[in-house]
Parts: sequence; structure tokens; C-alpha cells
Amino acid sequence: MVPTRRALVTVWLAAVVAMGAVLVVSRSTQTPGDDVDPARQRPGILDLGPLPVAAPTELADVLAPGQPTVVFFAGSQAADLCAELPDAGLDGVALVVVATGADACRPGVGVLGSSGREAAEAFGLPSRRDGGIPVGYVIVDSAGQIRYRTLDPSVVGLLDEVATMVDAL
Repeated sequence: MVPTRRALVTVWLAAVVAMGAVLVVSRSTQTPGDDVDPARQRPGILDLGPLPVAAPTELADVLAPGQPTVVFFAGSQAADLCAELPDAGLDGVALVVVATGADACRPGVGVLGSSGREAAEAFGLPSRRDGGIPVGYVIVDSAGQIRYRTLDPSVVGLLDEVATMVDAL
């Protein structure tokens, strides 16, 4: 039995509507803090660039020599990030928060009081979709090599992923 023209048009229209709905939903999940290139946004592949690379020497004073360091770019989320760090499971790792007003962090967390734009560029953090100050993190190993860097606008709620990445060093 051969399908009628009307049945084929109905199936085609249903497919177009379904694909359009998928497109609308995928576009609605993008935020201004996301990476310009979705392939570089977490979760997913780690980094398309060559890693490891040396951490910037001009910011060596915020890194802990001989110890892995996680440098968080927190932006306006600094207070929330600092509140979550004690329970993040990142013991034995040097922690640095790059943000203005991040002085509320617990003792032992370094604070680089900056808007973050220059530091993000120095660490090679990708650009945001809206061109704003990046929110994410960089993991530097004990030899001073950048092992992972990503934008992560929701890093505050996903610190267990940061701990997993650090454990993989």
C-alpha cells in the first residue's frame, strides 16, 4: 500500500514541528555566560587547545608551588562560591578565588581581588558568549602546568566535578 500525499505531508509537517521544538529548547538553555563555542563548554570534551601549558608567570604568586591549585573565576558568585568551598572535598588543593569582594572566603583560600578579565586572559580561559567577565575555573598541577580550563557559569553548584577533575591529576 502506497501512502497518500496527505499522509506524507502530515508526517513531514510533524517532523518539522518536532525539530523546531528541539531547536527552540536548545536555544533557550543558552545563557550569556556560556562559551561562544558550545563544544568547549563543560560538560563535554575537556579542551581543544594543547594542554598542559605553563601557568602564567605574572600570576605565579597566587599559585602554590608543588601543590595542585584550582583558580576559580567567580564574578558575582564569589560569596556563594566561598560559602560552598569548605564542603567541596578539595582538601590538599590550593584554592584561589578571582573576584572583587571575595574576601569572605575561608582561611587558606587565596583571593585575587580583580575583575578577572586580565587573569582569565592570562590563564587562557575561553570567552563568554556575551563578552563579559568569565566564570569558570582553571586547574594547575603541582608542576605549574595548566591541566584544565573551562567556563562554567554554574560552578558553585558543581564543585564535586571540580574535585573529580583534581583527583584525575
